[in-house]
Amino acid sequence: MKKTLFFSTLLLSSLIAAPAWSHHAAEGIVSDEIWQMIDANLVSVDSPHLDIDFTDIMGSMSVFEDDDGDLYLMTSVIAYPLNIGGRPLHSWVSFIPPTFELTILFAAFTAGITMMALNGLPQPYHPIFNAPRFSHASQDAFFLAIEASDPRFSEQETRAFLEGLNPREVVAVEH
Repeated sequence: MKKTLFFSTLLLSSLIAAPAWSHHAAEGIVSDEIWQMIDANLVSVDSPHLDIDFTDIMGSMSVFEDDDGDLYLMTSVIAYPLNIGGRPLHSWVSFIPPTFELTILFAAFTAGITMMALNGLPQPYHPIFNAPRFSHASQDAFFLAIEASDPRFSEQETRAFLEGLNPREVVAVEH
């Protein structure tokens, strides 16, 4: 129960803190004067890229975009523009499918990683590995391990029950 509460709290706090993660560490370092100087120097340059307002593009950063926050927009407007049905290249509707697919992808990863963590996996070591003949467990025999963490566990009763089944051997493994 404590693990479940811990991981639920961790997941909830990470979802609440997500907007703080989207803040770029270098934001605000470059002053407005430098941007004005860059704009003044680029007036004489003939380029179709100058028509794009990068402050709008970089203003909304999220987990699903690259470091500059312009992956979708730069791809659909500059790198690989497609005129489909006469819609504008920067139409917000075209960003819905990749956002949905990435949401599903990250939800699946989160569910898988959370399941593994809550199940205590991977478990690289277990005391049963020290049992004699454990190396034969997956080759020519099988193992039945009864853990003593149950409060109603009694070593004498469990040993008597297992020996009544005519096993090859019954071994107590110390933790």
